[in-house]
Amino acid sequence: MKNEIRNLFINLDATQAASQYDMNAKILLANRYVLAHILSGCAEEFKGMEPKDIVPYIEGDPEVSSRMVNPGMTNVPGISKEDAAPNEGRVFYDVFVRVLTPQGERKGLVIHLDAEIANSLHPGYPLASRIVFFLARMISSQGDRDFSLAEQEYGNIARAYSVWTIFNAPKYAQDTITKISLVKEMMHGKEFSFTGFELMEGIMLCIPEDGKSENKLISLLYTIFTNKLTGKEKKKILEEKFGVHLSKKEEEIMESTNGLASYVMEKAAKEGYGQGYDKGYGKGYDQGYDLGIEKGIEKGIEKGIERGIEQGIIQGAFQKTKEAVCLMNEKGLDKDSIAMYLNLSIEKVEEFLEKQ
Repeated sequence: MKNEIRNLFINLDATQAASQYDMNAKILLANRYVLAHILSGCAEEFKGMEPKDIVPYIEGDPEVSSRMVNPGMTNVPGISKEDAAPNEGRVFYDVFVRVLTPQGERKGLVIHLDAEIANSLHPGYPLASRIVFFLARMISSQGDRDFSLAEQEYGNIARAYSVWTIFNAPKYAQDTITKISLVKEMMHGKEFSFTGFELMEGIMLCIPEDGKSENKLISLLYTIFTNKLTGKEKKKILEEKFGVHLSKKEEEIMESTNGLASYVMEKAAKEGYGQGYDKGYGKGYDQGYDLGIEKGIEKGIEKGIERGIEQGIIQGAFQKTKEAVCLMNEKGLDKDSIAMYLNLSIEKVEEFLEKQ
């Protein structure tokens, strides 16, 4: 009992530590300069712009897991930080920010860094499905808050982005950026153009374990969350290489948060899962492929022999019948008699005799 109580407190401390680290990570992600880099790297509206020029378009202070909204209250004035739904647990918008585009349009942007989800591309359910769910909630929650449903003001729907930073991805997925979006496809008739469906994009950024990437945004996120650099080293790189300026509070957090808690806590699990998954998949595929070929060859030989025997029997019987018809004809029997003795049609007897 004593050991059980001790383990309970150890686990509780670890959970509390993870929660604190994750909150710190969200605060760092909510830095306006970091968000500007994300906008520059992911949002079409800011493509090609320098992050420092994007900062002024960010409205107000980014909100970090600060509010919970009950079902049916999503559309009240203000922005939901957390949506609760029956039997689904809680769904967090880790960092939510409103952004004005250079054209003056209001757009919705949600950045997600969910440590529980970000630690794997294979969390036990399709990650893409969760991203689509988040995007759908962001779009639908605008009804009668940002535009009138009664007036059918669907042209005023703000575009939604859901950007996921994923650590501990398998080797084959590291240093990649994947976009999930709605696309149109003509199913019949002549192609014609229309717009209005480009309203939501989900983006997955898989951070390489060694931090080596030619992509600026991936390099930035690695620098922020890696546990291989000290807080001072990170601060220097962020300022000199990326133009990211930290507040005093963010500097303190950077110093104390040496990488995501979940990254540190699940390092051993990642080593086993990531390597095991890759090796297991590769070995299983190779073995399955070889076994499939082997079984296929065996089955093919078996079927071939079986079919060959059948064809051989048929061909042999055919040849013997033909020889009997010819022999009986040579002995002076007429066609009717041959047909009767061999149980053949007159046409078949004539066919055999023509081919002799």
